[in-house]
Amino acid sequence: MLKRRSHNKSRNGCLNCKQRRIKCDEQGPPCASCVARPWATHAPCVYQTIAPPSSTPPKSLASQPEQLANSSLPGSPSASLPTSPCSFSNTPEHNRLLELELMHRWSMRSWKAFYAIPECQPYLLNYLPRAALGHSYLLNAILAAAAMDIAITSAPIATTTYETAVTRSPRGHSSSLNYLRAALEYGNRASADFRSQVTCVSRDNIDLVVYFSSMAAVIAFATSPYLESSNGSTLDRVVTYFDMLISSARIHLHHTQWLLESPCPAGVVASEYSINLGLLEELDAGTRTAIDLLSSVARQVRLPQPGVTASEVLAYQLAVGQTKYCFAEDHRGRIKNFFVTLPTVAGDVFTTAMRAREPVALFITMYWGVLVHRAAEDPQMWAAGATGQQLVGEVSEMLLSLSGIAGIANIREGIAWTRSQVGLEPLPGCLLSAVTGRLLLEDELR
Repeated sequence: MLKRRSHNKSRNGCLNCKQRRIKCDEQGPPCASCVARPWATHAPCVYQTIAPPSSTPPKSLASQPEQLANSSLPGSPSASLPTSPCSFSNTPEHNRLLELELMHRWSMRSWKAFYAIPECQPYLLNYLPRAALGHSYLLNAILAAAAMDIAITSAPIATTTYETAVTRSPRGHSSSLNYLRAALEYGNRASADFRSQVTCVSRDNIDLVVYFSSMAAVIAFATSPYLESSNGSTLDRVVTYFDMLISSARIHLHHTQWLLESPCPAGVVASEYSINLGLLEELDAGTRTAIDLLSSVARQVRLPQPGVTASEVLAYQLAVGQTKYCFAEDHRGRIKNFFVTLPTVAGDVFTTAMRAREPVALFITMYWGVLVHRAAEDPQMWAAGATGQQLVGEVSEMLLSLSGIAGIANIREGIAWTRSQVGLEPLPGCLLSAVTGRLLLEDELR
């Protein structure tokens, strides 16, 4: 007598397969069996139970984002997405509703965080979303940006961990949790898709790759405070952000001609927005005096390794000059969010100095924080949040703790000015005169 061939039971299969007593591949809905049968004679593929979203993020989503080649978003791919707060059911179709909601958010607001000149609007609103339909890494990056926009709006960026981002949300635990999880999940997928799809940069995809890498830097910067492994250091977040922007700039520089000929507005920026040093003269006297302290400090402080002053090193010369010019462009408003150009101009040497807590690099970074704070005054700049104020506060206290640095009057004056610009309380010995706008001497403070 022949023995019946053993088989593995499908314990989590769809209801249709269970009723027909056939094995379900459990990969739906729809599963392979339901796809193979006409819907007219077949009920929709439905599973008996679907696990509700977890109250804590998967381990892969809670890990610190690692910097990937050519810039990438944090984490690794995962299989599921949370339920949209707008959804009325827990069926898999809620993912479609969530994505519609996020695309609407992108078209109404989220794209503005990547806006620089008027020509960016048609590219970000029309061309990029259409191109994303054929490039999943770009589509997932757009969805991640929109989800993070909503999450930050719900839970202020000042929160430093995943749990506080959820529990402090005025919109409630589940809403903030779902948007944050969605942002991380889409970011994970974008990273995996980018690594698998983009094997080489070509004339056809150069603008998409450059925009994706820039978006990846912004999204990773915005999400890092919410991760459980975040150490809470704003300066470290900024250094990682600088590294990613520099990676994006390398792609740009290696394929400049292709990028200028692409549909993106890079060609317009190059032809119509050339550097105009005359803009520095438009700054008020107080601001010009304050930013001149950058040059003064660079001339006074010697670097530990080469034994020369910072003003004698090209990377510092570029960093000082570009920071000053960023204030000029910020005042004129020709190019929005011009502060993002600092890392690409100053380069790796300056970013390495920031990472090593070199005093002059910290002093320049503190001024950069003022620019970020001013950008965040625009409610559309959701990615900036309170970063500028946090950076100035953290770095100014760091500078005063360095022996030999706190005694330099120009550094104390710069600390006083930057803290006043972002709304922080003065530090001991760093108080500006309300009359002259200069640092008060110790005998004047008595």
